[in-house]
Amino acid sequence: MDKLTVGQKKILADFSINLAVAWLVSGFIAPFFSSNKGIEEVLPIMGMGLILAIFSMNAALYFAKETE
Repeated sequence: MDKLTVGQKKILADFSINLAVAWLVSGFIAPFFSSNKGIEEVLPIMGMGLILAIFSMNAALYFAKETE
């Protein structure tokens, strides 16, 4: 990560935040499009969206920390 400029690290941090929001929103909206599924089939989809959002936020925090 030492070869990236500050601007590139900021872009990566912004992209990671956008990716986290996309994972979170898709994880909570996707179950509404599968109306014939029960709650036990919908919860893993929501959980994976939350887990992927957390991973993306961790990446965003890492890149943001590197810009300071």
